[in-house]
Amino acid sequence: MDGAFGIILKNKYKEALLVKRRDMPVWVLPGGGLEQGETPEQGVVREVYEETGYKVVVNRKVGEYKYPGSNEVNYTFVCTIKGGVKTFSKESKVIEYFDIDNLPDMMSPYASVMIKDALKKETGIVKQTFDKFPISFWVKGLLHPWAFFKYLLTRIGVHWNT
Repeated sequence: MDGAFGIILKNKYKEALLVKRRDMPVWVLPGGGLEQGETPEQGVVREVYEETGYKVVVNRKVGEYKYPGSNEVNYTFVCTIKGGVKTFSKESKVIEYFDIDNLPDMMSPYASVMIKDALKKETGIVKQTFDKFPISFWVKGLLHPWAFFKYLLTRIGVHWNT
């Protein structure tokens, strides 16, 4: 299933909004899978609202990314908050802005690439297939054994929300 993710920046592109997942303690961009018949633009608006409570508008498309071994596309968009109230969901347990030069350790390495691409402010759309998770991600996981364990559970289809 294709997905759509919102990159919400503030403070003149110095801070990015991230969501800490409930099923595994990793920080990610708000977003998720597209529903049948939904455009990526519609999907990102819906997903950001579901995970954060914020109503957003899409400013521009940043990229189309594929993960290793998958043909599914994840679309990313720079979005602006136009309303709503920060609200946690069954998927998100923390919603927080981070300085782009001081992003959290336990963050999806793919999300940091997407943020960096958005910061380039280029008019073209990035099209990229990601490499597998870098070794540094696995080392961080070993330093956080509970997070690593929960991640491995999700890889076999067990989702444990906390």
